[in-house]
Amino acid sequence: MLEQMDSLKWERNSEHMREFFRLQPAYEQLIEEVSFTIKSRLNHSGIEFAHIAQRVKSPESFLEKIDRERYQDPIREITDLAGVRLVFLYLDDLPAIEAMIRKAFIVDEKVNKESVDIETVAAIQSFFDVFGALKPIFQYRNVNLYWRLSRCLDQVNMSQMKH
Repeated sequence: MLEQMDSLKWERNSEHMREFFRLQPAYEQLIEEVSFTIKSRLNHSGIEFAHIAQRVKSPESFLEKIDRERYQDPIREITDLAGVRLVFLYLDDLPAIEAMIRKAFIVDEKVNKESVDIETVAAIQSFFDVFGALKPIFQYRNVNLYWRLSRCLDQVNMSQMKH
């Protein structure tokens, strides 16, 4: 039954899936270049970072999303077809990192998410309760910058993607 449902999703979205598979190698290349650009600029500026990860949305995830959301033009409408994640060490570096990204790319949207890692705090809280030490609170900040290439590069890359 599950395979039959997946088959129906593929049939309903076959044109979008063909487009996704055609563009997937270009997105793979793009995230490599974006990661390289970010690493190079960070190294040049002396900003320390812990990790850079990148990914292109999997075909299964893409299919699930376009089937669930019913996009008209999913390649253009979905904002997370490809992504690069930067984990950096010091919150004070955020403004410089954001400025660096804004200089290299056109940022369309910024989403700030701050949270407390409850599981980590609970585990450390227990440890510190037992040993009577000061109780730290660990926080992280998740800032999403939805960006695109400059208009000139975007047109060049999109034209290359079409061939």
